Amino acid sequence: MSAGIILLYSNNRIAHLYYSTVVPMKSHGIVYGKEGTIKVECLQCPTDMWIGEKHIEIPNPPSAESFNFCGSAGLAYEAEHVRQCLTQGLLESPLVPLSESINLAKTMEEALEKLGVTY
Repeated sequence: MSAGIILLYSNNRIAHLYYSTVVPMKSHGIVYGKEGTIKVECLQCPTDMWIGEKHIEIPNPPSAESFNFCGSAGLAYEAEHVRQCLTQGLLESPLVPLSESINLAKTMEEALEKLGVTY
């Protein structure tokens, strides 16, 4: 299965998302804006980003484990942030509040429904 998804946002902003289970595709993202371009490799755990021509490297922490997907060791940063929130007694992350997680889950659920995916 392959599909394209278009998300419409306020202020005439648009996101085009593409995926395929039939052909291999790169897991990258490009944001085009009035003031330039941002490119991110390996979206699930980016280690390289370009803001215009400036390259920014975000190294993964060292790990003796092997993973199925690129950059998975980088999820340690997310796990560490969750640990910090919990030790501070926070019920949600100030970086990604629950409302944002719910909006993302609803968007994904709607897209899957429109694509005919059931589980």
